[in-house]
Amino acid sequence: MNDQLGGNDLSVFTYMMLSVAALGFLEPVKAGVIFMAAFVFLNICLPGIQTIENNIFSNIINSFSIAGISTAISYSLYRNKVIVTKQEVTIRKQYEEITRVNEILSHQAMVDELTDMNNRRYMEWFIGEKIKKLEEESGTISCMMLDIDYFKQFNDRYGHIAGDVCLKKIAEIIRGCCQDNDVAAIRFGGEEFFICLFRWDRDEAVEMAETIRERIAECRFKINGEEEGAVTISIGVYTWHGEGKVQMDDLVCLSDKALYQAKKNGRNRVEVLP
Repeated sequence: MNDQLGGNDLSVFTYMMLSVAALGFLEPVKAGVIFMAAFVFLNICLPGIQTIENNIFSNIINSFSIAGISTAISYSLYRNKVIVTKQEVTIRKQYEEITRVNEILSHQAMVDELTDMNNRRYMEWFIGEKIKKLEEESGTISCMMLDIDYFKQFNDRYGHIAGDVCLKKIAEIIRGCCQDNDVAAIRFGGEEFFICLFRWDRDEAVEMAETIRERIAECRFKINGEEEGAVTISIGVYTWHGEGKVQMDDLVCLSDKALYQAKKNGRNRVEVLP
């Protein structure tokens, strides 16, 4: 209203309204209320401060136009802000969904679906990297290769569904014995399992192997809901004492060689490669 005291324009009103519209990011309803309320208030007060006669009509038209333009500017800016916010929310949700899917795919790539144990991809990625670090530290690594005795005959007698039950139960027993952070157990393939024990010496590895073998031999599980089934397991153990270089394939081959000795010497036993 101050501009009306010194002339017949609406410069202060114009600057104020447009500045509020440009900087306020008001919601449409709030913008309409504020700018129209300012328009009404200004025009109610104009007759009392008007210095030039017969100028009221033009001031009403001009002030109404400025209020309308300010409302439109505020709505446009608010709408753009809402669109940008929705796009950011959508992008964030898409990123979270992609991250979740990648985690699922990574889990599926590293975990055996039947037994819920880590698989050979995990062995190549995690165990292989840890072996490289222990090579530099000259740390001890003990490995076991485990194989279910006469598993083919078990499948032939009870069926493959019972064989899957058997594999799940054995995997559960192995996981229960491998809770240490320096122990990694995987399903190697078929009825074979592989365990790597970082910084474990031979005696400690043999003790664990005997524990696993005994628990599996004592285990009984239902076949078709009625008949009890049982299996035994043979285990080969090899310990690398930190001398020279060692590869993942070497550890697998040597522990598998010890397993072959266990099979040859009667099964349901633990054999250690010298």
